[in-house]
Amino acid sequence: MTLTTGERELTAPMVDRYLKLSRRAAGIRGRRRAGDHSRLLVLAGGTAVAVGLLLVVLGYLGASHTIYVFEQIPYLISGGLLGGCLVVSGGFCYFAFWLTRVHAEVAASRANGERAAASLERVEQLLAALLEAQTIPPNKSRKAS
Repeated sequence: MTLTTGERELTAPMVDRYLKLSRRAAGIRGRRRAGDHSRLLVLAGGTAVAVGLLLVVLGYLGASHTIYVFEQIPYLISGGLLGGCLVVSGGFCYFAFWLTRVHAEVAASRANGERAAASLERVEQLLAALLEAQTIPPNKSRKAS
């Protein structure tokens, strides 16, 4: 089997290799899941919040065992500030996840509305065609009273 592509002829082994490559490339593309990004946001947010709260508690426990301020400052920085930042960033990750869910629901709702509108338009057209086909001629044998 040979195919001509303008300047060059493609032999059977070349065509077979191309088809095999196309099948394998399609398999790679099909392995991705669409929901992975939102799931990553939930995992990152949950981890950041948990680690942040743990750092805040450890910072409090470390600072509560001393009365000297210069010994409490490292606990405040490592536990309080870093932990607080992790909690806030985890909250933002949860918020981003929630926004992706809301966006997906709005898109699905919009698609359902468009399908419903298209169905109603088809029903309207069918009813109009039915009315045109079933026009009743006036009855002339009837007497006016």
